[in-house]
Amino acid sequence: MSKTRNKIVFRRHAFYHALFHFPMMVVNWFAIGCKIKKTKLKKDENVLILSNHQTDLDPIIMYLSFNRPVYIVATDTLMSNGSTSKFLKHTFSPLPKKKGMSDIQNVLDMMKVAKEGGNIALFPEGNRTYAEFQFPIEEATAKLIRKLKLPVLLYNLKGGNGVMPRFFAERRKGKFSGEVVRRLEVEEYQKMSDAELLNIIKETIRVYDSESGNLYKSNKRAMYLENMLHVCPVCGSVSKLHSDGNFITCLDCGLKVEFTEDLHIKSDNSAFKFTRLIEWYDMQREWTRNYVPQPGKVIFSDKNVRLYEIELYKKRKLISQMDLTLTDKEMIFGNHHFAVNSITVASPIGGRRMSFTCNEKNYLVMSDKRFNPLKYVLMLNKLDSGIKAIGYDKNYEI
Repeated sequence: MSKTRNKIVFRRHAFYHALFHFPMMVVNWFAIGCKIKKTKLKKDENVLILSNHQTDLDPIIMYLSFNRPVYIVATDTLMSNGSTSKFLKHTFSPLPKKKGMSDIQNVLDMMKVAKEGGNIALFPEGNRTYAEFQFPIEEATAKLIRKLKLPVLLYNLKGGNGVMPRFFAERRKGKFSGEVVRRLEVEEYQKMSDAELLNIIKETIRVYDSESGNLYKSNKRAMYLENMLHVCPVCGSVSKLHSDGNFITCLDCGLKVEFTEDLHIKSDNSAFKFTRLIEWYDMQREWTRNYVPQPGKVIFSDKNVRLYEIELYKKRKLISQMDLTLTDKEMIFGNHHFAVNSITVASPIGGRRMSFTCNEKNYLVMSDKRFNPLKYVLMLNKLDSGIKAIGYDKNYEI
């Protein structure tokens, strides 16, 4: 067997880093608009970069922020798209991780990169924020840091929730930046307890854009908010919210809510009490927690949903394009039935896709621009599912 067969870090990655730098900068200038403060890494040093996660294009920002290649931990759905995934593996070699669960192979890959002198970038929350709140950071992150024995760079993305929120229809005009804000040397964090180290990470990468006072201009600020919102806080109706321009409206009771330029929400309806999206999100979690499913009755349904079976580095296989229905016992795609108690992982991908694992097979769900994957993920964490039994997905634990 070739000595390079199991390597991850190759010289070609430095070549591609230089080759693609300008094209990726053009993407940033015209599609992302992030003001990047670059960090120069010494030739003989390698580091672990930990960052908050605001947009789908954060990996590009991370890649442009350093003068040397960065091996980014990415969801395995990114690497399950045939020739595109093979191209990414050859040029940038992202480190695929299974969404919402422990992944021993991913940890081994990171340790290998560290041993081979590469730089690793990780979004420790494991998920893009929906409403500025911070997803839980696993306690195992501290142990991973100690195993890698690398200096830790803590990175802040600011303004992504304004420029490209998870539900966005078009890029908004406003301030967006990225930079390293703190460095922890190995000797420094080895003296800390796991709790102290995790607390520093959490506090340093936490960002609330709605508190910045910055404004984000767009005539479609609320478009596709129903990717995230599905329960009306006034009348309690479900899946009756519809966005248009800067407003989202309940089709049952007429509640009309504006998403403002300073990333707040407001309504003329005196019964509406929220001022930030995180409050609406928390209300939906509570609604899910208190929901009592009726045996065999439909909880949620959506029309014309595409279901793919995915496998690492292979082309996605379309297995259904029919309606999706969730009951207390099954998730049903046309003629394809998945027992809820056999589903061990479920996570939103981007704003309007969902991945899930059932009987050790991985699937990707896609639909139209108004599809809400979050309501299914929250409910699957509530039901007697394999997710609840195993306890993998802390991000959506109900």
